[in-house]
Amino acid sequence: MKDIQTSLICSHCLKEAPVKITYLGNSMVKVTCKSCGYTIKISPTPSSCISSVKWEHRLLTKPIRLALEMKTDSLHFISTFPLRVITKPLRIVRELEKALLKVG
Repeated sequence: MKDIQTSLICSHCLKEAPVKITYLGNSMVKVTCKSCGYTIKISPTPSSCISSVKWEHRLLTKPIRLALEMKTDSLHFISTFPLRVITKPLRIVRELEKALLKVG
């Protein structure tokens, strides 16, 4: 755990006050106002545990992968593309559910 001291506006006393921010790894887990003692605890969300880098990479490279597939096997691409467009949202939801179940 790592503590950082800074000055922020407290949501409880509505004054600018010194605060202590506690980090666990790269995630903020607690913010404490040193003026009034109000503490906000932040639990890590499952979505923060899912690798956003992985999803960004997949989204950014999808057009390239589709173009490559179209060049290498255009008949297969053309015959399967309409069904894939319909089922892709469902497959993404299933994959996210699996990732969230692993975390929770």
